[in-house]
Amino acid sequence: MDEIRLKGKRLLILYTVVLIVAFSPLKPLGQLLPLLVIVWVSIVAKIKIRYHLSLYGIFLFIAVFAGLFYLSIVPHFTLVNFLMSLLTFSYLSVLYFDFSNVVNQRFLISVRNITLIILLFQSGYGILQALVGFFRDRSFDNSVGDIVRGTIEPSFHASGLGGNVMFAIQLSTLLILVISTKKKIFSKQFLFMLGVICMAWIVASALHTILFALISILLTSFVFRVRIGNRIIRSNLRKLSFGFFITLAVLGSIFIPRNLMTLPYHLSLFWGESDMLGNEKVLATIVAIRELPKEFSLSPLIGVGPGHFSSRAALILSGEFLRGSRFPIVSKSYYTEKYILPLFTQYISQYDCGSTCLPYYSWLTIFGELGMVGILALLAFISSIKNLVQQAKIEEFPYMKWGLSVFVIYFILLGFQENYWEYTQSMTPPF
Repeated sequence: MDEIRLKGKRLLILYTVVLIVAFSPLKPLGQLLPLLVIVWVSIVAKIKIRYHLSLYGIFLFIAVFAGLFYLSIVPHFTLVNFLMSLLTFSYLSVLYFDFSNVVNQRFLISVRNITLIILLFQSGYGILQALVGFFRDRSFDNSVGDIVRGTIEPSFHASGLGGNVMFAIQLSTLLILVISTKKKIFSKQFLFMLGVICMAWIVASALHTILFALISILLTSFVFRVRIGNRIIRSNLRKLSFGFFITLAVLGSIFIPRNLMTLPYHLSLFWGESDMLGNEKVLATIVAIRELPKEFSLSPLIGVGPGHFSSRAALILSGEFLRGSRFPIVSKSYYTEKYILPLFTQYISQYDCGSTCLPYYSWLTIFGELGMVGILALLAFISSIKNLVQQAKIEEFPYMKWGLSVFVIYFILLGFQENYWEYTQSMTPPF
């Protein structure tokens, strides 16, 4: 028992370190978080060593096989891009780790408390950044949201690096999981903390994260209205969902009304109904469907290889993506340089409609680089998360199934906006 508690404490320390690094400005270190988890679990915490060594062996075998396979049949394939792609998606492997012998109700409560403390600190700092922007611009609207990044970018000046979106994603995903581990969600103290976190989320002005969260809550609440027979839980879920809608709508209307008014415009851009010179996101999708098969006939089935089309890994290695910095290794993929970078340049030069028009997003990356095989593998991965939802302990944490379901739908929707699935720093903590 003492050994299990010791392993639990070490795992809790790991989670705390992951959270701190995730909210730190050390982005290169953030990319290495999955590797930290792998080393810590096996060497420091020593949790189910045989199982995890076997798991690493399976992952390594799949990676080597996939790399050699693509190298042998795909023109212009390079191992550097492949390895970079493995790094950006490596956090997904954490889902298959087995912590069942150390994770219990007490452990999850400790995780929730640590998460709440860090979220409240980050939210407070983010609100302070927003206030500085307000006194400077006399408004919370427009570019003030670019300042709200917590300690991810602790300065009080906009950088245009998208730190506010990372901040919003981390706040929202962790907030969902905090609610999942609560027994009583309507205490005044907890509702106040939720309000503070939602306030920081709102002033970060990442409108699509708010919209996706609301859609996820709506869909999940409808499903659980059917599946959960407990009237009290069902009633509380409806109240919680309604409360989220009202809170986010009211705070948004008060603090970022002009940004909210641009939502119909951005939706029209997404669906290609504007008078702009085309939507780069739509054009990139057309390229993946029509042009890639001309380059490589098997691309609809297996793609052109990880890190070789529209992924964040491919863009970073192109040397033309990171603003204000340059990755030490440059390895331009032929397909990225020919199809994605021109659209990215066009996006920058013509107009700015945020991430709605960017010529890359996670679902496109999966299809372009892994084909239908990748899409099917992703659906299998999502199904495995669904199994975790079904196994959630409803007695100890009655809102866990609801929270995990919201998270899964939210994760799926984020993949239609940008390459958020490769934001390792943001995605590692919730997984």
